[in-house]
Amino acid sequence: KTHKVSEPSSFVQFSVDGDVRSSSVKEKTSNPIYQQKFSFFLSDVKSQYLKVEAKEMKRERSCLGQVLIPIKTLLQEKDLELLRHPWQLALGSYVSTITLSLKLRVC
Repeated sequence: KTHKVSEPSSFVQFSVDGDVRSSSVKEKTSNPIYQQKFSFFLSDVKSQYLKVEAKEMKRERSCLGQVLIPIKTLLQEKDLELLRHPWQLALGSYVSTITLSLKLRVC
């Protein structure tokens, strides 16, 4: 008996110091495109990280991969932003890529 491997229904969870935002779920695709915006208020950009986790909805929200991005990396960028930058999501021996645009705005 053969088992058909189904594509994941995934979403991305973003967090800074426990403040969490989640994307919508993209059903049954291994190459989801989200194109959503999320904002976080930051207290110390030199020490805070953006945690990015790709998660699979159906398997008890299991993690497909994650990356920790130091917010201070944006301080070195022109206009304090990175546009369409690829980041490696790692989980054990599995590696995939997520492309994000990040902007730091000072209020």
